[in-house]
Parts: sequence; C-alpha cells; structure tokens
Amino acid sequence: MDTHHLLTVFSVFYAFFPVLHLMNCLKIIKFHHDYS
Repeated sequence: MDTHHLLTVFSVFYAFFPVLHLMNCLKIIKFHHDYS
C-alpha cells in the first residue's frame, strides 16, 4: 500500500467521521425524545 492511497483513505475517513458522529447524535436525541 503506497502513501498516496493511505492519505486518500484517511481523507475520506476524516470527511465522513463528523457525518457519522452527527447521525449517531441525532439517533440518540430522537431516542430520548421518543422515550422521554
């Protein structure tokens, strides 16, 4: 695996990580809203 490919993987990961985190937070908020 070359460095350029590794950097591409990392940039994709860092691009999507906040999105996944946000979706996870929204699921938790929705869960608390539905069951409060």
